[in-house]
Amino acid sequence: MSNHQPWHQPSRTWEMLLPFVRWIRTYTVDTLRFDTLAGLTVAAILIPQAMAYAMLAGLPPIAGFYAALVGAVAAALWGNSRKLSTGPVALVSFLVLTALVPFAEPGSAEYLVLAAALAVLSGTMLFLLGIFRLGFIMRVIPHTVIIGFATAAELIIIVTQIPSLLGFSALHYEFMLPTIASIATHSINMHGPTVIVGVASLALLIALKRLSWHIPAELLVLVAMTVASFAFDFDTRGIATVGEVQAIVPSFSFPVLSFTDWLVLLNKAWIIALVGFIGTYAIVRSISTRTKERIDIDQELVGQGMGNIAAGLFHGFPVSGSFSRTAVNVSAGAHTGIASVCAAVIVFGALILIAPIFSLIPLATLSAIVIVAVAGAIDIGKVRDMYRASRTDGIVAILTFAIAFVLKPDDAVAIGVIVALALFMRKIVWAEIRMLGIEPEWGILQGAETGTVETFRGVLILRIETSAFYGNIDYIVRTIDKLVMDEESGGNQIHALVLDCSSVTYIDLSGAETLREYLEGLTTEGITAYGIYMHLAVTEQLERVGALPYLTILHNIREMRAALNLPEPSVEPKM
Repeated sequence: MSNHQPWHQPSRTWEMLLPFVRWIRTYTVDTLRFDTLAGLTVAAILIPQAMAYAMLAGLPPIAGFYAALVGAVAAALWGNSRKLSTGPVALVSFLVLTALVPFAEPGSAEYLVLAAALAVLSGTMLFLLGIFRLGFIMRVIPHTVIIGFATAAELIIIVTQIPSLLGFSALHYEFMLPTIASIATHSINMHGPTVIVGVASLALLIALKRLSWHIPAELLVLVAMTVASFAFDFDTRGIATVGEVQAIVPSFSFPVLSFTDWLVLLNKAWIIALVGFIGTYAIVRSISTRTKERIDIDQELVGQGMGNIAAGLFHGFPVSGSFSRTAVNVSAGAHTGIASVCAAVIVFGALILIAPIFSLIPLATLSAIVIVAVAGAIDIGKVRDMYRASRTDGIVAILTFAIAFVLKPDDAVAIGVIVALALFMRKIVWAEIRMLGIEPEWGILQGAETGTVETFRGVLILRIETSAFYGNIDYIVRTIDKLVMDEESGGNQIHALVLDCSSVTYIDLSGAETLREYLEGLTTEGITAYGIYMHLAVTEQLERVGALPYLTILHNIREMRAALNLPEPSVEPKM
């Protein structure tokens, strides 16, 4: 039997506040060797991605280094997963851009402060959720919303990187359709030499990734294009480059904003926190099946919270778990969070030692890195398959996808969550009541609509498909009563009503009292009510409100046949 536990809670508060103490105690030189090698491997991907995602967020590349340095270290030390690699990611960076474009010019001093404030706010939300052990809230957020939004955002990101890739300028608006229209309008101004650099970068990235996913394609292409930039003097040829990157050590600075600005950003921050953490949690769940790590959602919330707060306090921007870098981290043999610390140290060394070289990097190459990374994550088929599997889930995903283009992208998440929860409540309140019969071959209750079941004169068998509570009990009772009357109006005088309660795992006090009143009314009308496959908690609640005198409890089909004097099956059931 596997010892893997998918859920774990710290037994002491200090373990949540200082979780790294647990594994630092047993840390060895051999473990450090594995972590260092993994850190070196991840750093090869993190350096180009940090710069590219900072540009995607509307920030200078140095902000990507800051976020990758302090954000990754804090998240690794305070998080639950020892293999998770945290830092700048495309989806969160895109949300930073769309959140702040209405308030400041990308790249401006005010914009940098707002981005740092977003990180502090979103990190604080995540930290508080974790420290008060409210991680279960994240479990009720519909993943259909995130899938729909992520698919739309990934397509939008690719489109918004086209100007830098092909060397022309376009306006960024608060809404996506005008932005896309601006890009299409200005595309006639593309710059020939930049097109060559951008397309060459794309082609090299794709070719290297097809050769092997273990090749640090981003770093190799970045080095190749930086050498080309130096050799052919890209600046004089009109090919835009990163420009001056100063080797400044990140320093502590709390974002100074007015109270009104903080309130405005609060609405943006919770979307970033939500999208970022759901992606992180999905990564942790995925790798836990391979690494057998215990998943502690509350501790991971604390870790991601600390990572974002640290990034914001050191001139960075919101960060999240990265699927690609985490996969590399695991494959490279990372044992603990020290692997992320080692990666950060290497990034810091690169910033200090070779910062002037970064100024030569073509912006078209950074855009190519973003496009290839995002394109690999797009899965339109997932939305289609979701619709086929569940129409409701599919509608939510498609609606969120469409809203991301029509309205503000961050609004799409909020609206999608509201719609998903509304549809969920609708499904619960408008509970499905199915007419059943006995399937003769297996001797089980099955939907009467199949036409292959036994039904009986005077007997109505119904299944309540959800738990009962004050919000849906009236609908349940009215639906049952209507089905009884429909049968009787069709000439089938009902004398026995059997309620299959296998799906009713819970009934609250109000629901139990209302059901008792209805069952009491059936008794006066000469209809005997039976309950089959009832959960103990439901039976106990009905007993407390005095409903059992009006409801005979049955345990199986054989008991039901005997109690209702139903004919025996013509063939012996297989079960």
